[in-house]
Amino acid sequence: MPSEFVAHEAALCADEGISVKFDTATYQRGECIKADPLVPDEELASITLNPPAVAPRCEPSQQLTPPPLIGIFARACPWVEGDFADFGGLTCIAPDPDGSCPPGFSGRFEFQERISDARTCTPCTCGDPSGGRCLADVVLFRDTGCSDLITLSNGVETPACIDTQPNWSLAAARVILAHEEPGACSPTVTTSRVEGTIESGETRVFCCTERRVINDD
Repeated sequence: MPSEFVAHEAALCADEGISVKFDTATYQRGECIKADPLVPDEELASITLNPPAVAPRCEPSQQLTPPPLIGIFARACPWVEGDFADFGGLTCIAPDPDGSCPPGFSGRFEFQERISDARTCTPCTCGDPSGGRCLADVVLFRDTGCSDLITLSNGVETPACIDTQPNWSLAAARVILAHEEPGACSPTVTTSRVEGTIESGETRVFCCTERRVINDD
């Protein structure tokens, strides 16, 4: 939405004029917006109305994330002596010093600790937008409460100059998006690539059994 108009002391917008700002970034639904600065009637002979602007660039609709890691994952929990009747996993111990599993614990599993997933996906990118069309209705007021109307301009699509009448001061405005046709952007990078590495830590070996009861002997 246009965030500033230009107030001119000369008719037909013939001088450089001064910029008058309106906080349309905060107020985009036709709320009353105070002019900054206020322009008294003796300094106002014409006004340049600026149109809405099509966004200068397009963002991809989705930024992708790397595919999930697929494999067998394990969580080692402290061993508590007694009956593991409700335990849904395997009962495991550390291997012997030579790396072998003792009798009764024939299930040998190797896992790597502290997996760090540093993968990212390269972004897709878009070209400049084209074909968009936006129009705004601009209502100007003599007072900051938007009750004393001075002029209404419908369908502002290009910069437009309006001459003012005597006693027209500029104190506030309502700016309403009247028509919006989003433009289109052609993709410039259509393929997202996975970059980065998966870093693994120390290898841990578990010797496991499906037994649910372990006795001290």
